Amino acid sequence: MEVRAPRGFRDYLPGEASRREKLAYRMGQCFDKAGYGLIETPVLEGLDVVKAVSHASANETFRFCDIDGRLVALRNDVTVPVARIVATRFTQMEPPYRLRYCADIFTEQEQLRGQSRQQMQLGIELIGESGPEADAEVLALAAKALHAIELTGFQIHVNDEPSRLKATLAALAERDDTAQQVIVADDTISRTPAYYTGMVFDVYVPGVGAALGGGGRYDCVLAGFGRDMPAAGFALELGRIIEALDVTSDATDPATDVRAPRKLRVAVPKGALFADSVRVLAEAGLDTTPLIDAGRQLYFETDDTIYVIAKPTDVAIYVATGAVDCGIGGHDVLVEADFPLLKLVDLAFGACQFVVASPAADTRSLDERALAQGVVRVATKYPRITQRFFDERGIQIELVKLNGNIEIAPLIDIADVIVDLTATGTTLRENNMVVLDEVMPTTAWFVANPASARIDERIFALADTLRTNVDGSIS
Repeated sequence: MEVRAPRGFRDYLPGEASRREKLAYRMGQCFDKAGYGLIETPVLEGLDVVKAVSHASANETFRFCDIDGRLVALRNDVTVPVARIVATRFTQMEPPYRLRYCADIFTEQEQLRGQSRQQMQLGIELIGESGPEADAEVLALAAKALHAIELTGFQIHVNDEPSRLKATLAALAERDDTAQQVIVADDTISRTPAYYTGMVFDVYVPGVGAALGGGGRYDCVLAGFGRDMPAAGFALELGRIIEALDVTSDATDPATDVRAPRKLRVAVPKGALFADSVRVLAEAGLDTTPLIDAGRQLYFETDDTIYVIAKPTDVAIYVATGAVDCGIGGHDVLVEADFPLLKLVDLAFGACQFVVASPAADTRSLDERALAQGVVRVATKYPRITQRFFDERGIQIELVKLNGNIEIAPLIDIADVIVDLTATGTTLRENNMVVLDEVMPTTAWFVANPASARIDERIFALADTLRTNVDGSIS
């Protein structure tokens, strides 16, 4: 018997649980005072209900078959269940409907990503109202709820068609000046569920590497349940709100109640990319003096910047989780990690090539091997890149994941070919191997956390300087 919670799920002990309860209550009361009635939905939905609105969403659900033989799923969204209820249970009630909820959602996540598979969301749905006044009401209530729990420094980034956004902001100004002060027009915002049809928005706080939540207009969802009505709403994740409260509290000087300026957090890769990374950052105007003789130290601070010296394979996770705001990493490890990052500038150093290589004694093409063998055995440190390459070629493989000395795999007969990086081909030649095919080139890139980049203008400014310097050196 394994006496622990499953991966991605956790227990909350009294102190933490009490804090969560109080925050949820204060936000819920804010929604209640605005006229939004509490609604509760089942933790299970029919899989057909989820798929009726968004096939992509259904792929992230916990799915199983109940005792009656129906395919069901743990809810990974509350908007869809609320839409189902309104379409089927509110037919004798006149719209609009103002509804609020506090509910756990469940999303399946890959192993080893350190991501929760259960989150508590607090949100509202305004169903049966359209136009700028309705959108303004939703935005104002999101801001009001966060002000109610004394969260400071947050921004609500909104995207919509320009004329509609202008009308919404005008309606918001008439309704709530405090909400208008935290609104940022941002045409890069897009939300993952396919059902959004108009305004979309996300909520960000400096120092938190992900949106606290968001929402928008979804006028087509109820039509999927047989009742065509306009709708808008949002959901805020309680766990990220608590993280944001802690971050903003830590950034405030208790003696003056003034928030200290945030230092830009930058990941710099160890090894072959280190010297060039320090060089380009210095040329871009950052003070890299502490990095010149770093020794074994991994963390440095200057007046404006925090540097974290990272193993190259860890840069992606540092940036994606918001542990740092931006960093430099090889294109190879960024693609292999497959985290949501902003790839901003190709820095044009650290050039290598992904190749498929085999022993020199067997120079059959990959297609010839596949025809003769049916399945090609491939050893690599990069399973995602490798699998994608062979899938695109239509070649079936058996993948052997190794952590080093890939060249030996064919020699000891655990693989037919390898996929690995090469700069000069020297290691391949010394092990009597030849290149069969090229997979993709790779260089060092400047990357950023999407949330950090949206809320900290220094990141795009640094990217512009790096890009200008790279273009100048190439020309």
